[in-house]
Amino acid sequence: MDENSARMPQALAWGQWGSHFFLQRYPNTHPEKPAEGSPDLAEHERVEAQFRETLATWERHIEERTTEVIEGLNAENRLQLAALARDCYVDIKTWTMVISPRLKELSKVKQEGKRRLRMARKKIEAIYAKLQDLRKYVKGLDEAYGFKDLPAAVNLCLIGLEKYRSHESFVDKYCSLGPSEGREKSFSDPTTDSMVHLYWFFRHGCDLTGGEAEVRVAKIRNAFWIELGISPVEYTDSYKNAEHKGCTAVRQAVMRY
Repeated sequence: MDENSARMPQALAWGQWGSHFFLQRYPNTHPEKPAEGSPDLAEHERVEAQFRETLATWERHIEERTTEVIEGLNAENRLQLAALARDCYVDIKTWTMVISPRLKELSKVKQEGKRRLRMARKKIEAIYAKLQDLRKYVKGLDEAYGFKDLPAAVNLCLIGLEKYRSHESFVDKYCSLGPSEGREKSFSDPTTDSMVHLYWFFRHGCDLTGGEAEVRVAKIRNAFWIELGISPVEYTDSYKNAEHKGCTAVRQAVMRY
């Protein structure tokens, strides 16, 4: 990304890339500022100010919760870390609060889908047949019985039910997917990727040792992600008793990646 950054196009709007880190690390991708007098200038400045305030807020959060994570970093790297920490937090929050629960719902749909569809269509067929029988019967009755408008109402019901007898639903398609093709495979828990991104930012962006990078990632995880339901990890933040400085969980994530 660093090598290609000079060739990256400018964003059309501040939120286009969906990553605060991307925008902070590569200023050349910032959207072009509208000319003075342009009706878009005020909105551009408002969103840019919001972007800057978000980074300042996250830098403050990091300093308050785990100040040692930003120790020795220059001002620009502190802002980039704030942006990356924010991106990781949003990704994990979206996963834990929205995507993961929805995937569980879809999994239940897949497990129960065929049975429920079969039962629903069986009931529809039964009602459809009964309505046809009713329409046929009342058509032969004298108007004096008071069923004059019933056949028209029954016809509307039959028309309404007709499409559900053979219509292919989303569940039909979902239930036909094989295990490796399920929609849940399109998404994955971003926790591991977030640790990897943070690790390589510390290693490549800040020139820290591997052990130091692991510890700082672990501290960010423990300081911010626990409230999202992510379990804390153990780490060794100093060389003692022949133990190397670092975090096994972060190291394993990086090696698997």
